[in-house]
Amino acid sequence: MNLIGILLYAMIGMGILFIIAAILILVYLLFEDFWRRLFRLGPAPSSQTKNKQEKK
Repeated sequence: MNLIGILLYAMIGMGILFIIAAILILVYLLFEDFWRRLFRLGPAPSSQTKNKQEKK
């Protein structure tokens, strides 16, 4: 296999990895509350500060 073929496969592989990482980040951001409820984690720190500001 020549060098250009190796580079082409490397570029395609890296592109696929970047796309998978972006999808995972988007899924986490969209379903953050769902994951917290699923694993019984506490509420997000940002939601606690929002609640304190609303009470004032």
